Amino acid sequence: MLDDMTTIFLPKDRLLASAGILPVYYWFVRALQQAEYPRVRDFLVRFEDARRLNRQRAEARPESPDIDRQLLDYDSFNRNTNDLVSHTGRIAILLERFGGPAAASPR
Repeated sequence: MLDDMTTIFLPKDRLLASAGILPVYYWFVRALQQAEYPRVRDFLVRFEDARRLNRQRAEARPESPDIDRQLLDYDSFNRNTNDLVSHTGRIAILLERFGGPAAASPR
């Protein structure tokens, strides 16, 4: 699996700047089919950009209907990186966003 991850992530990848995210990405990639690997990095970059924009929206106008509550849930899970609920919550959100509701449980 680690060899597979080296085909997805770049050396010194900004996506891996936090050590707490590595186990989440490991289990996320592990739940995917190898044919899906080429889409993973672009998906994660877009996902992180969407989280950033969503946080800005939530800070500016907390009552806005444009705020993505699932992304805020991900951010909440991300605050406690060494917790099983945090890991499984983030993985489930990534899988759902990557492949739709049918992919929401690891294979």
